[in-house]
Amino acid sequence: APSSDDSTSEAPTRSVPVNRTVVPAADPIVIKGNFLYNSGDGKRFFAKGVAYNPRNVNYLGVDEGPKSAICKAGTPPFRALGYTDDVSTDELEEQWVPNLEAIAALGANTLRLYNVNPDKSHRKFMQKAAELGLYIVVPLTRMDWGYLPAFPSPDCYTKDIEGYGNVGVNLLTSAKLIVKQFSEFPNTLMFTVANEMPVN
Repeated sequence: APSSDDSTSEAPTRSVPVNRTVVPAADPIVIKGNFLYNSGDGKRFFAKGVAYNPRNVNYLGVDEGPKSAICKAGTPPFRALGYTDDVSTDELEEQWVPNLEAIAALGANTLRLYNVNPDKSHRKFMQKAAELGLYIVVPLTRMDWGYLPAFPSPDCYTKDIEGYGNVGVNLLTSAKLIVKQFSEFPNTLMFTVANEMPVN
């Protein structure tokens, strides 16, 4: 074995240990009373997961992370994604495959997405997630299209915005397209209608 001062020795490689047997997410999750169950084996389903929204820059394009001399930003091998980009499209497969594998290896069974664009395919993402035992929470509202603006009710549902159109019509149209695409996948856990609702 090389000595500790041998400059030719390679650094040890790190990998995420798989701490569970992966069961494909092939059976839809169903509601019985107040609980969720796997429709295949009848067992209670407990969601364990994360919000999945990776990007190399934040909303204003400012590098994220602490500003210190010892903490340097990395250089991910992927392009920076805009704030409203859809990170789960088939065209980004090279980026999300290792992410999904790492998340599944940590024991998660659920992912929550943001900013889904129904004009793009998500078939590869959903199939890979299912192979890894991951169920997906799909948003019906988005940041750039199909959203509720910060207007008091009822304007937030009925207002016409220049260059955008009627808020309610666009929201409903976008949501219908998202449901149509994702309802064909057995690992679609649920659809969410809003995010971070103010309560006042």
